[in-house]
Amino acid sequence: MAKLFAEKVALITGASSGMGAGTAIHLASLGCKLSLTGRNSQNLDKVIQDCIKAGAKDGDILKTIADVSQEEDLKKIVDSTLNHFGKLDILINNAGILQTGSVESGSLQVFDDIMLVNVRSVYLLSQLAIPHLKKTKGNIVNVSSIAGLRSKQPVEKNVRKNLVSTL
Repeated sequence: MAKLFAEKVALITGASSGMGAGTAIHLASLGCKLSLTGRNSQNLDKVIQDCIKAGAKDGDILKTIADVSQEEDLKKIVDSTLNHFGKLDILINNAGILQTGSVESGSLQVFDDIMLVNVRSVYLLSQLAIPHLKKTKGNIVNVSSIAGLRSKQPVEKNVRKNLVSTL
């Protein structure tokens, strides 16, 4: 399997913790070049060190501090990846937020924040990346949930999960 990922360039959002960090470390062990994005610089530095321990070379990892809720940051993520590596093979839309509440007790602002980060950013980042992924016959992986098939999450979480899965 390592041959499949050797020299491929993967852009991972939400790479500073959780599944994004784990994915980065695993892809590093397979020889992937990594464009890692997150909001927490210290956590991202730790993930980068873990990727190097897993086999990545320092020059094969690009760190970008960005907020996926900001359109300009999404453009920066793609542009910096292309400027550093010259191509993009894999986009992993992993960044997401979870704020609790139900339709009855939640606020519209919470819903808007969730939709902005968990849905709109996935749509726009995919849109920005697709022309470059077509050139490399690349792939998009959308991470829609950390839960199994039966979720007891609030409606906002379920909306995100299902909407992102259909993109």
